[in-house]
Amino acid sequence: MAADQEAGRDGDARAVPPPRVLRYRLKPLDALAWEHMQAAPTKKVRLGRMAPWIAVGLSYAVMMNLEVGVGIQIGVALAASVTAFVLAQYLLARDMQRRALLRVPAEVDMVCEAGGEADALTVWPEAAPDRAQVIPARAIRQIVTTPERLFLDAGEQVLILPHHAFVDEEDMKLFSARWRDAARNAPP
Repeated sequence: MAADQEAGRDGDARAVPPPRVLRYRLKPLDALAWEHMQAAPTKKVRLGRMAPWIAVGLSYAVMMNLEVGVGIQIGVALAASVTAFVLAQYLLARDMQRRALLRVPAEVDMVCEAGGEADALTVWPEAAPDRAQVIPARAIRQIVTTPERLFLDAGEQVLILPHHAFVDEEDMKLFSARWRDAARNAPP
């Protein structure tokens, strides 16, 4: 039990969680799930939401100058709105897929070493340990848990852990709670 404790500078002891190694396969679909979860709409998303309304306004303005019936004016405005909506959704989906593929271009076997005295997560592709990235607990801004994945958002870095990286759902919840506490209690 004494081996599990580390003496602090002021003489108190705190438990140091043992390092844990997770091995899992990361897929582009996992990164796409993260992109779908982004809370803050980007300029492109806001423009995509406004596109149908802009199309209605522009088409109606054009149609008012033509001598056509109200039914045709409404029909053209509706067609322009639907077309703008479909096109905006298509372009937004492509942009989301592009961002996901930049994050995870292909399936890759990953290793995540979590915890230990460093109180950080170290992640690397199994085939390229020299490309390791370290995410200190203090860098974690938010942790999002879904039934399929656990996301640890550290600003520019996002650690995506699929459910199959864990023994079961309870294990994933415990891991999430441990790192939520570590991030909250990490020194600045």
